[in-house]
Amino acid sequence: KLKRDLRDNEEKVKDMELQVDDDYNGSYGELSNLTPSSNDGTPLCEELTTGQYTYQVCFFDKAYQRDKGTKEGGTSLGNWEKTVWDEGNGSVTFYYTGGQKCWNGPKRSVEVRVTCGGEGIRILAAEEPEMCSYLIHMEGYFVCNKKFAESEDLIIPDDGRN
Repeated sequence: KLKRDLRDNEEKVKDMELQVDDDYNGSYGELSNLTPSSNDGTPLCEELTTGQYTYQVCFFDKAYQRDKGTKEGGTSLGNWEKTVWDEGNGSVTFYYTGGQKCWNGPKRSVEVRVTCGGEGIRILAAEEPEMCSYLIHMEGYFVCNKKFAESEDLIIPDDGRN
């Protein structure tokens, strides 16, 4: 029982550490609505079907490539590793690594680049610029900041964070 309590408490500490981590929440908390803890423990996922594949990105969790029409399983493109902000160009990149190994190649990985745009979150395009290395382009409201909005003549509401 003590080991189980210790494990439960270690998980709680890890969750608390993530909640104060800029990689996980963003400098102003702009990513907090994407985290599984803000969604009853369920990761927030977005999908795009293009050609014969459906790409699924689950923030702070996993990314997949599936055959069109398939809802579960598929090829793992990796697990979330880190988040990197580039406020100069109004974008954030989520890195997923350690996906399913390619035949005669490395383990799959994906960079998910999100730029400012729209009222929601959506995948715009998916590509494989190198064997087993994917790039997914998305847009989302949570990336918009005043500096970027001004450079692009965009209007975003002032919520006191930017």
